[in-house]
Amino acid sequence: MSFVSISPYFLLLGFLLSDLCFADDTSCSGFGKFDTRTKTCRCIPGFSGRNCEQQCSGRGMFNMTSNTCQCSSPHFTGRDCSIECGGGGAVRNGVCECFEHWARISDSSCSLCNNQGTLSSSSCSCYPPYSGTACSQTCNGAGHVVHGACICNEPTMGGLLCDQPCSGNGLQQISGQKKWCICNETHSGTACQVTCSGYGAVRDGKCECSALRSGKRCEIECNGRGRALSSSVCDCELGYFWNRTSMMCELDWCGDESHVVDAHGKCVCAALYGGSACSLCSGHGTLNQTDLTRRCDCEVPFTGPSCASTCSTHGVTLTSTPECTCLYGYFGPLCEIECNGHGTYVNNSCQCNPPYKPPLCEIHCNGNGDISESSRCSCYAGYSGDMCQIECSGHGHLVNGKCQCNFGFSGTHCESECNGNGHVTSDQRCDCSKLFSGPNCNISCSGHGSPWIVEGANLFLPFQSMSLFQEYQVTHPSATLQCVCANGFVGADCGSPCSGRGSIGPQGTCVCNSNLYSGDLCQFACSGRGDVVNGACVCNRFGAVGALCELECSGNGHIQNSECICNEGFEAPYCRARCKDMCVHGTCDAEVCDCAIGWGGKWCHLTDCQTTHEIADQEIEICPGNTSILF
Repeated sequence: MSFVSISPYFLLLGFLLSDLCFADDTSCSGFGKFDTRTKTCRCIPGFSGRNCEQQCSGRGMFNMTSNTCQCSSPHFTGRDCSIECGGGGAVRNGVCECFEHWARISDSSCSLCNNQGTLSSSSCSCYPPYSGTACSQTCNGAGHVVHGACICNEPTMGGLLCDQPCSGNGLQQISGQKKWCICNETHSGTACQVTCSGYGAVRDGKCECSALRSGKRCEIECNGRGRALSSSVCDCELGYFWNRTSMMCELDWCGDESHVVDAHGKCVCAALYGGSACSLCSGHGTLNQTDLTRRCDCEVPFTGPSCASTCSTHGVTLTSTPECTCLYGYFGPLCEIECNGHGTYVNNSCQCNPPYKPPLCEIHCNGNGDISESSRCSCYAGYSGDMCQIECSGHGHLVNGKCQCNFGFSGTHCESECNGNGHVTSDQRCDCSKLFSGPNCNISCSGHGSPWIVEGANLFLPFQSMSLFQEYQVTHPSATLQCVCANGFVGADCGSPCSGRGSIGPQGTCVCNSNLYSGDLCQFACSGRGDVVNGACVCNRFGAVGALCELECSGNGHIQNSECICNEGFEAPYCRARCKDMCVHGTCDAEVCDCAIGWGGKWCHLTDCQTTHEIADQEIEICPGNTSILF
């Protein structure tokens, strides 16, 4: 045996050219140059294909004047119309369907990350305020963009993408349809979106205020004693002057430095002084002084920084004893507690903080629950609502700690109406949704099937509850419910047994309404070889004959591979007798019997009969006192 030695160079060259298609037109269709070495066409811009026969990638026409491709559709771009949907999608039914991370900016173009982000590690890194897999969603779907920033639809929502309740700077409170924010010490606004009242920045959990501002939230201007004329000067109120060193409105001291004189010539006392003579601690307390602080320790029932108030100004002393009798809405030995500490006294009534209840905010959760760590009601069994104000969901009443539900309602809290499959009418009955029946809408598909969620012609999910189906419809609006019936039952609600042609007998099997129907489920009409018309079988398949179409191939053959195999002497397609063999008193002319005088019928076999009729390819002979079917 001998071997041929082949150079590695030729092996490599053969591998590189193994899939190369050589040109078979050396003219290259007039749009290229034939390379004799590689035997391929080098096409001019705008043309492609083995022989340069395809112009503009098959998606446009080449303009010889401008030497450019005129693409047939805006869906295609590029020098040779080879770029589809901007390079980020494919055309389906005339519209671009964009790839992952690409967003459709028009019917004919897709944009990577919607031009609102960059692709990093196989995902879009979106610029605020955009989000989503293709950066096509603005403000998390909860707001709109103004000057590059999100304006949130919900007043209590904030954050760069409207995705943070109270902007992450407070606790959102909900009572029925009402929502509000309780902001932390450094923020304010309906969504706690304002930091340090706009006049400072948070450092170590506290506001560092700009010049002329003070307070926990920098809410105080000119230390509460004036208004700012500029960023460095305050216009102080009467009795105060602007101290450029301390940058504060300070008391205009006079005389013994304990008071100033107002516009009416009256003494305005300094801190810790009070009374008509500006006495220290108003004469009702003693000064408690350290290196850092000075304060008045007041005698009962006097209160305030200078002990000038009685019972916190919210009460009086009615006897010789110093005990306070508090005004309505105030509590405590010095009437210092407002609305039991759970509300604010406004316009002669307590405005209670949830979940406390008027009139004095002493009862929480209507007495039907406890307050959780998040200051919300945790209701006892049988109660619901943000203030535990609803008993048995409003559809029953409690008896020995358990809900006794009104008609049509069920569940631990009577929360289910007509088993979730209907609603209770004014005349106290359940009006059931489609596919459900029974006094409480507890029977689905007449008890002979099960409901399924359907989209188009496809069964998608088994039905679980009406509430879950309604949630599913939000994202799949074309979804509907449809009964899948048990064997033997038909109809939209599976209410018709035995294919609608019979009834269920004592043995649990179908009893057909007529012998015209047969099969375990009465599913066959006329032996499966015809249709019932006006109470009788009309045979229409495989040459069937007989009152019930029980004979196939005219009774003269059998079915094989959906065709009649005829017995000897009978011919296809339905195995009927041949004319030349059947003309009794006549001759066969073009496969039709020409009868002798006095004879009639299809086969010239009738004498005294008056007439014949053909019904469904069967000849019926009608004679006095006799009717027969002739095959």
